[in-house]
Amino acid sequence: MDILAAANFSPDRRHRYTLCRPISMFGDRPLVSCGYNPSVAAEARNDPTITREVTLAEMLDCSMLIKVNTFAAVSPYPDDLAVMSDPVGTHNDEAIQAAVRYCREHDGILLACWGTPKGKAATRRLAAQRFREVAALTNHWTALRVTKEGHPEHPLYLPGGLVPSPWNAQGKAYMPT
Repeated sequence: MDILAAANFSPDRRHRYTLCRPISMFGDRPLVSCGYNPSVAAEARNDPTITREVTLAEMLDCSMLIKVNTFAAVSPYPDDLAVMSDPVGTHNDEAIQAAVRYCREHDGILLACWGTPKGKAATRRLAAQRFREVAALTNHWTALRVTKEGHPEHPLYLPGGLVPSPWNAQGKAYMPT
């Protein structure tokens, strides 16, 4: 899998594993942003989250944005995840781990920004478990801001100008209410 490709989808396009946006032709420092699940952004199409994260990458002097998600299933609705047979996606952990490695090798910024578990109770339980799994992949996460429950907030809902700070998920229960 080429994590620097414009986008990596499953053959049926039901899962998006990575999305890459060049910011500058100088350097190779990435902002790797890990969100909840993909919405409608694709090879040549941005959604509001990608647009916001491109702006953040520019502000942070990064040369590219690499977007991964805790779930690779493409849907704008988190509740769809709980009824899917494979919301994570066959190659999603591989894609996240490759993005984390690339980020570390190129002195990048690894941004956790999946927000809080949303949706119905089954969806929130599924998301809470998945967030714990992804958070445990590395101890090099940063976050723009954290909720009182310890969740790394989504950049679309934050004021501009925030700078990532180290974030450690250890000790966070991530149990939805």
